[in-house]
Amino acid sequence: MSPMGSQKVNNNFKNHFETILLLAIMIAASIVSFAVSSDDAAVKQKTVTLMVAGETRIVNTVKPTVQQLLWQEFISLSSLDRCSPGLQTPLADGMTVTVDRVRCETVTERVSVTSETVVRYIAVLASTESKVLEQGKDGVHEEIVKTWYLNGIQTSVERTKGKVITASKPTIIIKGTADNRGLTIKKTITVTATAYEPGPTSCGKWANGYTATGLKAGRGVIAVDPKVIPLGTRVYVEGYGYAVAADTGGAIKGNKIDVCMDTVAECRSWGRKTVKLHVFG
Repeated sequence: MSPMGSQKVNNNFKNHFETILLLAIMIAASIVSFAVSSDDAAVKQKTVTLMVAGETRIVNTVKPTVQQLLWQEFISLSSLDRCSPGLQTPLADGMTVTVDRVRCETVTERVSVTSETVVRYIAVLASTESKVLEQGKDGVHEEIVKTWYLNGIQTSVERTKGKVITASKPTIIIKGTADNRGLTIKKTITVTATAYEPGPTSCGKWANGYTATGLKAGRGVIAVDPKVIPLGTRVYVEGYGYAVAADTGGAIKGNKIDVCMDTVAECRSWGRKTVKLHVFG
């Protein structure tokens, strides 16, 4: 091929290449333009009313969700705060987003517990008589107080009983229900009471049925420590009844008594008890 022919071929190839390159550039520009227009549609600015703890503001945003709007406005939520609509809700132009601030204050208080009054009716006193058997004492317990606030305004108070610091003790009053038989209570003591019967099961093979003071043993007789309750003293044992301190026993020392029963079965039924004993003067 002559030099002239070769130059002509090169020129034609160059022209075709330039044309193809220009078409490629135009296509790429069209694609970019379409993508940009699509993105513009996706991030279109929206006007949203934002209410936080009762304060209202108008916000312009291109964020897609409620969560991202709050991030844009540097608004964080505590575990108790409430947001409406939900965080993942898509934003729309004209939407209202409400954030309520919820707060709970917890304090522990000490509360006094007033002593109760308990009345017991017993036959040892006349119906016209009464006596304070045990003086009560107020107690103290903890109370957990939760105060709830919504946007700074108190909405409710919850009170829950906590641990007992000091247990309250009731005041016990005894009132009579019968004739006083001319007796007056001199003192009241707490004793440990067991039971015995006048036979050999309780008193051994030498049992003769009589007490240490010579009285016939039976119901209505109790064994005592004479240093605590003198022999011959009239008493009233709660759960047993009227009795006279007329016997003693080797194991009966201090605030211990032995109430006399008629049978072994009654003794076993009585067992060992802690009871109140009223001493008449």
